[in-house]
Amino acid sequence: MKSLKFIILFLSFQLSVSCSGLLTRFDAPYSPITDISASLSFDNITNQGFMGGSLPFSAKNISSSPLRENAFIAVRLGTVKRTDIDNTQSVFEDIPEEACYGIIKIKDINTKNLSFSCQFFDADKNISSIKEFSIKENQSVDINNDGFQDLSFYKSTDKRIGFENAMYLTFNSSQENKKTTMFAVLTEQYPNSDYPGGLIGINPSGNFILSKYTTSGERSVLGSFRTGDYVLDSVEGTYKKINCLDFTGSSREVLDTELESIDECASGISYLFDSKEFIDGYDSDLLLSNLSIILKLQTLYNEKSSIDNLNSILRERNLLQKLLEAGLFEDNVDDVQEIINEIYAYSETELIHLNRSFIELLYPELCPKLVVSSNIYTEIIPLASVKFGSSEEETSCSDYIKSRSALTANEYEIEKAALYSKYKKYIEVKKQEITLPKSIPVGKGSVNIVFTNSYLAIGVTGSFNSTWGSVKSTVKGCVYITADTNIDADVSYERDLFNPNYRIEYPIQLYGPVILSLSANVGISVPLKINVSESKKLNYRATFTGLYEAGFDVGLKYGVNWKKAWFVSIPKPYADWSGRKLWNADTISFSSSQQKESVTHERSYARIGAKAYASFGVDISKIVWGDITASTGIYSQFDLIYLNSYLTGKATITPELNLAANAFIGIKDIPFIGQLGKSWSYDIYKYNKPMASYTLFNTKVSDLK
Repeated sequence: MKSLKFIILFLSFQLSVSCSGLLTRFDAPYSPITDISASLSFDNITNQGFMGGSLPFSAKNISSSPLRENAFIAVRLGTVKRTDIDNTQSVFEDIPEEACYGIIKIKDINTKNLSFSCQFFDADKNISSIKEFSIKENQSVDINNDGFQDLSFYKSTDKRIGFENAMYLTFNSSQENKKTTMFAVLTEQYPNSDYPGGLIGINPSGNFILSKYTTSGERSVLGSFRTGDYVLDSVEGTYKKINCLDFTGSSREVLDTELESIDECASGISYLFDSKEFIDGYDSDLLLSNLSIILKLQTLYNEKSSIDNLNSILRERNLLQKLLEAGLFEDNVDDVQEIINEIYAYSETELIHLNRSFIELLYPELCPKLVVSSNIYTEIIPLASVKFGSSEEETSCSDYIKSRSALTANEYEIEKAALYSKYKKYIEVKKQEITLPKSIPVGKGSVNIVFTNSYLAIGVTGSFNSTWGSVKSTVKGCVYITADTNIDADVSYERDLFNPNYRIEYPIQLYGPVILSLSANVGISVPLKINVSESKKLNYRATFTGLYEAGFDVGLKYGVNWKKAWFVSIPKPYADWSGRKLWNADTISFSSSQQKESVTHERSYARIGAKAYASFGVDISKIVWGDITASTGIYSQFDLIYLNSYLTGKATITPELNLAANAFIGIKDIPFIGQLGKSWSYDIYKYNKPMASYTLFNTKVSDLK
């Protein structure tokens, strides 16, 4: 029984491409670059969606080329951790705290030379001095002096119409060197803040990653697309694969009939040659003729066409042996011989895949490259990184609950500002002001309540990293409540003053190649209960601010081979999961009273609170999803107690907290592994009891008169 199965990977700068359905724009006019240098802050750059791969420059299709004079490109230089599973297999994990972010500015670009400047942010978020670089065709450059060639500039061998002879700037990554280089296109510098020609980037397999919609919500006019490319649908929140049989030779929108969801389309790939592939200069007769000479085929197979004869060659179990004997692998004899020794265990599909891969490698000008078009996100975008919300690497909470009372109004404002600063690191999903009529008539009396700068807000933050088969994501949601109330009442009263409920569908966001979908259910209430002795008055100011955070940190690593066998990788089924809950709760309060009247022996009190229920739904590129539930409340109670001729005012702060989270991470249809998925359910924390109680005053009644 065969113990190993082979996936063919190419280790060259030549990118795999698909073979049908092409659309491009020729010599289209384009608007000049908008100067965005003033907005290129650390926070702006680190919140971009980065991917690995390439960006193109085409002199005849500049309107669809992100690379052009004066354009800025965000860059992320990363380091990965390698874990060896056994002697042949390793998995990789991005190390976020070692990432370095920078900005590239294109000074001049043509088909022979590229000149650009580069700056990086340091640990204190300061930008470095400018470094100037100039490279020629087929050259590489190390932009941060660590010995690794981060960028390469070369002419693409892809015969994509409109991008013939296009120059590619490739952002190099290496498992051997444990280095990644990723880019993000800064759309705000281009017309209408859209991706040029709808192009987000080119993945390492040579597929164009395109945006279906513009920033205004209209359908993108794509500068080039064809079968095997991918479209991000920001309305449905999914990736779709292009299956286009017809093309017109000019820019246009992609039709819905030319798209199929990667969740629905068949995952099988045929490795046999097809007549539709031999276009744009590829000639099946010429390829067959060259192979016949090398293989010394005296007579061809008894097939009807050159395509059929080529497919018969692909089925040859001794094809590699013949190519080796022909002297085509002089520098890799041992590696190829190792593969030949394993061929007996290959299925026919794997054999055809292997043979075609070698033919493509040996005859790049004659053999059309196979459509490498996966339905698996980690193969579509093997390298991706995004942070949404906070620009700092806060991947965990401190797992604590803290409540304290300020002694002075100034101390309260300082602590409140600190909590607000933490909240501002989140993407705000909803903010609701708390407002009420100033005076509420109640029988012969009245209740006067003034809310000042009082509101509830919810937010979300997190990160997502995809690193050669490993996925790691952190998602946190928060509820921020701040209320400043002043109550004057001369009558008892009880009511829920404010009780709206909301269903929020946050617009789907594209962070480069990463899709973020958010939704939320929110409920708010402001319960008030006052008990006042007849014909007496009660005065109380209650201020409180709380920040309640909950979330999850999940990860998946699955089998990636580390065996050095030229361009062949041998995976074995392997999966490693990680998951943990994240939370904290922090409340600051301040209470005061200007009580001027005594009371009878009956107890008087006022109790006011702000309650919120928020349930967040989060979906990141259909890989990580979950929900976070935060049921929170802050209650401030003021008690007036008359005893032994003294009037005592006491304040009590009671937080109520119930945090929970559910998380799932999964990838479907992984070759030779199948579907991987794991879920977590966390009852994170429950709390409901007084946490702060203190005396506001203790005054002899005679002093109040």
